[in-house]
Amino acid sequence: MKGEFLGQMETEGRALMRGRRGWWISVGLVGTVLVAALFFPGGEAMSQNPFPQRLDVPALPEGMQWVNTDKPVRLADLHGKFVLVDFWTYCCINCMHCLPTLAKLEKTYPDSLVVIGVHSAKFKAEKDQDNLASAVRRLGIRHPVVNDADLVIWKRFKTSSWPTFWLIDPQGKAIWGKRGEASFDEINAVMKKAIPYYRRQGLLNEKPIQFMARPEPSPSQPLRFPGKVLADEASGRLFIADTGHHRLVVT
Repeated sequence: MKGEFLGQMETEGRALMRGRRGWWISVGLVGTVLVAALFFPGGEAMSQNPFPQRLDVPALPEGMQWVNTDKPVRLADLHGKFVLVDFWTYCCINCMHCLPTLAKLEKTYPDSLVVIGVHSAKFKAEKDQDNLASAVRRLGIRHPVVNDADLVIWKRFKTSSWPTFWLIDPQGKAIWGKRGEASFDEINAVMKKAIPYYRRQGLLNEKPIQFMARPEPSPSQPLRFPGKVLADEASGRLFIADTGHHRLVVT
């Protein structure tokens, strides 16, 4: 991977909102400005792509533990899909804020977008696979999550903050990225700009894809990740926030 990827991707993201800008190369010795003429395999001018500054991304390493899938996920196997990579950790409140956005994007683009969570642990307890699996269930995350306990993927992608997002196109190239929280409207704007082009080129695979998740253990208790409890002495009742079941239990 060459250069500072995310800085270029943030520039591209800002440019998206301001409208398309030309991509020019300054030739140092003579000061001549030329239009870049990069080409796809097959001879199509790169300038026709709405994201001319696409960059290569590293492969996900083998031998990692995953949640919500029965086998490791390879980026190469997802060519034809847009892939949104989310670097997060379950102690990060900003990462939590983004989970509804990810769920909404998955619902909006069920056949063209795959979300992959890269859980890059900040604290020792977060490295544990059982703790991560429990957090994924508690938070209702449905997409595949890889346990990046030793920050191997974090370093490969030159990540420096939680959360960080990368959007990879159907040809396996990064077209957008952002450090910090990202809104649905922000990512949706990129998708709306990208999908028509890749669909016209026959590069978008819109057949549904499903990951065979490991079955969750049967709950042994009626509560699932209870949050808070209020005891009302006058009525002799307990009010329990049963977070995992999205309900309030009065007993």
